[in-house]
Amino acid sequence: MQNARAKSAGVKVTAYYAWSLLDNWEWKEGFSTKFGIVNVDFKNKALPRKPKDSAKWLKEYVFTKSTKKLG
Repeated sequence: MQNARAKSAGVKVTAYYAWSLLDNWEWKEGFSTKFGIVNVDFKNKALPRKPKDSAKWLKEYVFTKSTKKLG
């Protein structure tokens, strides 16, 4: 989502790097920091996963090469 905002502001974005596919455990923050493109509910023993808006944006971008706003 930040890439789309940057491009709208005129920034030339030439690459994107997804830090993590799934929310995960971090040494300093434990499971409290959420930065994966797929949310993991660590309070549920089944660990259900739900794609975040960023995953939906990335999917659309990869398949259409478009950065149009998803609606």
